Amino acid sequence: MKIVMVATESAPYIKTGGLGDVVHSLSKALIKLGHTVYVIMPKYAKLRRDLSRKAKEGVSLYFDHKWLTFDIYEDILDHVRYFFIDYKDYYNREYPYAPPKGDYHDNALRFGFLCLASLQAIRELKLNPDIIHIHDWHTGLLPLYKGLYYHDLEKVPVVFTVHNGMHQGIFDAQFLPSLNLPWELFRPYGGIEFYGKINFMKAGVLFCDVLTTVSPSYAEELKQSCYGLEGVFREKKYFFGILNGIDYDVWNPESDQLIISNYSVKNFKKGKLKNKAHIKEIFGLKTEDYRPLIGIVARLTAQKGFDLLALAVE
Repeated sequence: MKIVMVATESAPYIKTGGLGDVVHSLSKALIKLGHTVYVIMPKYAKLRRDLSRKAKEGVSLYFDHKWLTFDIYEDILDHVRYFFIDYKDYYNREYPYAPPKGDYHDNALRFGFLCLASLQAIRELKLNPDIIHIHDWHTGLLPLYKGLYYHDLEKVPVVFTVHNGMHQGIFDAQFLPSLNLPWELFRPYGGIEFYGKINFMKAGVLFCDVLTTVSPSYAEELKQSCYGLEGVFREKKYFFGILNGIDYDVWNPESDQLIISNYSVKNFKKGKLKNKAHIKEIFGLKTEDYRPLIGIVARLTAQKGFDLLALAVE
């Protein structure tokens, strides 16, 4: 199959969280299964790889009451073919989502444009996908745009994966005309209205063909409590929780270059002890070797379960 991923980040080009890891790792895994995978994402000002090759120049799109022109850059990494939407007014900024003190005022337009431009890129580049797979709220308008304006893609199903139900992309309703969306969509039932505003994630859930999230347990959580969207999740017929896997090319202690001592199943006890000693030395921990040492890379929020850890310690 030909699969087009649309996301706002993918490692190693840019990564702010787990989404970046998942997009690239999943694409690699699908290629190993024999599929063709394309990834479409913004061309931010600060990417970790230089891009010089243009796949398409001067693509025009009517958006925000005017005609906009953007270029499409391309790159190949681990057999995954990437396309980058280059529209500097939206993406040539220091931060991909928001500066430290708050969101960019035009984030609704920045990511609404990504959805529309990605569909236009699929058409212009003649990608002819069998599936379009979109990720998190930033891409939530894509299935809505597809139904409204891209009838040539009518038979292509859209899979929407929710990685984090807390962040939903909620904006003032005044953005609707600028987003090329009719006011008739501003309704609570069957529309994208959400307590007097518009909600990108709600659009994705309602208008995608298949909805997924990162685990079976998280799927149940979203149905029970999701910051006001739980009812929409409960009503979705095709909703699946699929446990995230890991990239064994990266998370492999036999070849990992970020640990001081590599090890395998044959010598894991010695290898783990050496790495444990190194971590203890870095942080100045003077504890006995038999005491467990646990590390985690995550935000210190209740959403990650740190409140449960505190209760357990008490």
